[in-house]
Order: sequence, then structure tokens, then C-alpha cells
Amino acid sequence: FDAGEGTQLGWKKAQLGLRGFNLLAISHLHADHCLGLPGLEPDWLALDSLKLGLKDVQPLLRRVHLEALELRAPRLLLTRDKNGALSLPGAKPVAAPVVVGGRGAQPADAGKPWQLLLDRLQLEQGQLRWQDRMADAALRVDELQLKAQRLQWPAQWPAARDTGLSLDAVLTQDAEPASAPAQVKKAAAAKAAKPAAPAAPVLAKLSVKGRWIEAGPQLEAQLDALPLGWLQGYLRPFWPARVDGSLSVQGQLQLDPQFAPRRLSEGRLQLNGLQARSDDKTPDLAWTSLTLEQLSADLEQHSLSLGKLALDGPSLRLRRNAQGLWNLPGLASAPAGAVPVVPAAASASSPTQAETRAAPRWRLAVEQLLLDKGRVVLDDQQVQARV
Repeated sequence: FDAGEGTQLGWKKAQLGLRGFNLLAISHLHADHCLGLPGLEPDWLALDSLKLGLKDVQPLLRRVHLEALELRAPRLLLTRDKNGALSLPGAKPVAAPVVVGGRGAQPADAGKPWQLLLDRLQLEQGQLRWQDRMADAALRVDELQLKAQRLQWPAQWPAARDTGLSLDAVLTQDAEPASAPAQVKKAAAAKAAKPAAPAAPVLAKLSVKGRWIEAGPQLEAQLDALPLGWLQGYLRPFWPARVDGSLSVQGQLQLDPQFAPRRLSEGRLQLNGLQARSDDKTPDLAWTSLTLEQLSADLEQHSLSLGKLALDGPSLRLRRNAQGLWNLPGLASAPAGAVPVVPAAASASSPTQAETRAAPRWRLAVEQLLLDKGRVVLDDQQVQARV
């Protein structure tokens, strides 16, 4: 009850630890009763300081109005296990709803939902660590700066005209595995005894600016020079070959009031120095640069248009072994002459479940296509031919 500093001190004196609870109750929203929340799970959440300016609370209307929320150096650790389950280390599923209020209070999800209004949000020197055991990837977002004003949740439209946000961050490689709860203190002590390690190399820079218009949120994002090697775990289901290169992308994304993406406009994508290889020899696919300009997409109508697609120095190596297997995914991998198996229940008049569930087709329009210095090599061991 009431996760203030005194509650935590008493919990520690009783040697109960800060884990094992599955119900949190807040009697009222005074700072000394609720600002201890970030300290309950130090393994995955920490911050240097938090300032909260409370403007108004209307319990009968289920409305909380905050004048300002300032966080300095917040640090958050998110993980995904090998089964694809997202988790916060040390956190457990909540077995009962959070109760707000004293005696006779109703569950928080009964009746009208609570509404939060926030005049100003400021986050400085934040850090987000993402560790994905399913994709074998680790990323750290450093120097996270976030500023926003006139926010409300649940979102309502039309929103205030001066509602907006800006976010800047640096992406770096996080090579350290997520520490188990019992190892956190030991790891911290070991780090304190050693000299400071050199800063991790910067992978890319991220910048996002947002504003609320009548149609919903609108975001302008820019990502500079993200190494494709970091995305290898996520590309593996679609492209098992090893991929190297760098990705830069920018564009404007329009969301609906429920924050679902609707349209992409003024987009630009650049892939430089791509090399995809299935072995340590010559790359199967490579190019000097791929540039997409004037990129726009309507996600509701499933249409994509490009003002310009420029491909410089592409090289494609196709290889088929004696068993008829190709080196690139997406090509026919069955031996020549093989007949596809068709379920007996399927017929021309009764589409299969796969056909019924198939995603709608996309329409693509390209105004200008440029390809320079291309090269294709075909090595077919099945018919003993090389072109």
C-alpha cells in the first residue's frame, strides 16, 4: 500500500525484498504515497530524479491533471525471451486490478476510465536497453531526449493545436546480457571497481518530431546509417543469408486517432554497401547504393508509389546445385520435375484456408527507374552451365 520511500524502507527492514508482490494499492496521489513506484524494481527501472507538478484531481470525474512531469536520466531495460514473450525483468503478471482510493473504492477498470492530462513532459539523458534473445540482438538507446506538451490519455480529438513532441536519441550496440536479479548487485560492484570502459560505438542517430492535427497524430522521423548487421536476427526468417550494409530512412507518418498508421509521405530510403552472402565467398547479392525517393504509401488502400528508384552497381550471383537447390531464398528450391502437393479437399470452387486468409495485394507505381553497372552471374550445376 502506498509505494512511498517509507514503505520501501520498512519492506527492506523486514527483509522481505522488493519482489513477490502482485497487488499495488494507492490511497491518494500525494507525492510521498506514489513516487516510490520507480524504485520497486531497480533491476529494470531507475532514474536520477523525478519532478511532478499536480494541477488538479477530480475523483468523481475520474480525471487527473498534471502541470509538469520531469524525469532526469531514466533507465529502462526491456527483454524478449527465446519464446517471443516480452518481459520486464523482476516483474510478475498482475493478479488483481490496481485499486485507487480508500475504503469502499471500486476497481480501476469499473465504469468510466480515468483520464490523464499532462501540460508538459520533459525527459533528459534517458537510456533504453533492448535485449532480444529470440533474434539474438541487443540495442541501447542513449542520450534520449523527449519533450512534449498538452498530452492527454485516452487521446481525444480534436486535440489542442499546440500539442506536440520531439525526440532525439543515439543508438549504440549493447553487448552485455540482461542480468538476472541476483546478479545485478554483483555486476554493479564489479563495474565500480574497474576503470570506466570506453563508450560503445554509435550505430545510428534517431530523430522524431510529432504534432497533432485534425486527422490524428503526425510524425516526422529520421534514422541515419543503421548497420544492417544489427537487424540480422530480424531478417533471418525472410533472408537467411548474412547481410551487411547501412540503412538510412526518413519520412512523414500519419496515424489515426487510435495511433494506427495510415499514410506515409515524403519518404526517402537509402541502402549503402549492401552485401548478402550465404557463405564466406563472393556475395550472392550486392550493390553500391539503393535509393528510393519521393516514397509514399497508403496503408489502408495498399498502394505504394515511388518518384525515383536508383540502383548503382548491383551484382547478383545465382547458383543451383545438382539437387536443384538455389542459393537465394524465394527461388524454387524443389528438385526439377517435382509436382506440388495439393490437398484433396481443395478444389477450384472451394478456396483453401491459405487463399482465404491471404493478405490483399499491394499496388506499386514507379515513376523513374535507374540501374547502372549491373551484373548477373548464373552458375547452374544441374545442367552444367555458367553465364
